[in-house]
Amino acid sequence: HRAFLGNAQTPVSSNLSQSVVAPAAGKYLLLFDSIVEQNFTAASLVGTLASSGGPSATVDLLATKIPAGSSYTGGGFANIGAATPPYNIQQMLMISGVNAGDTLTVSVAMTNGIAGTANPQSAVVDNFRLTLIPEPSTAVLGGLGLIGLVIRRRAARSEV
Repeated sequence: HRAFLGNAQTPVSSNLSQSVVAPAAGKYLLLFDSIVEQNFTAASLVGTLASSGGPSATVDLLATKIPAGSSYTGGGFANIGAATPPYNIQQMLMISGVNAGDTLTVSVAMTNGIAGTANPQSAVVDNFRLTLIPEPSTAVLGGLGLIGLVIRRRAARSEV
């Protein structure tokens, strides 16, 4: 659970990141929850999933603020992950072409968070989940291999 405060008197930048080594080649999916209160002010707030092998994906978290007119009153974020106020917005990033052994880096970066026009506001990110998505081609090749083994076994039995 990480909060990015937008109530500083002078611009503040902050970064949250973690890296892991990809155990297998394929497509990776990152899911996480975010809340950006309506009066949160920063030059940028971006979530990124990147591979040392090249592919990356980003999401602009400032573009997904709590909907205007919601009953969300701010503070606490006790219900992050809830479908009802206070809202969470589930973010999703996906990259393909990751090689086994590549370094995968998840980061959220805020640039120039400043005092908001209303009471102090913030953005929160939480509940990060990174998953390897099985490629259909791998499943198809595995299935074809099994079919080949069955055919070979039947052929060997019929020769006896």
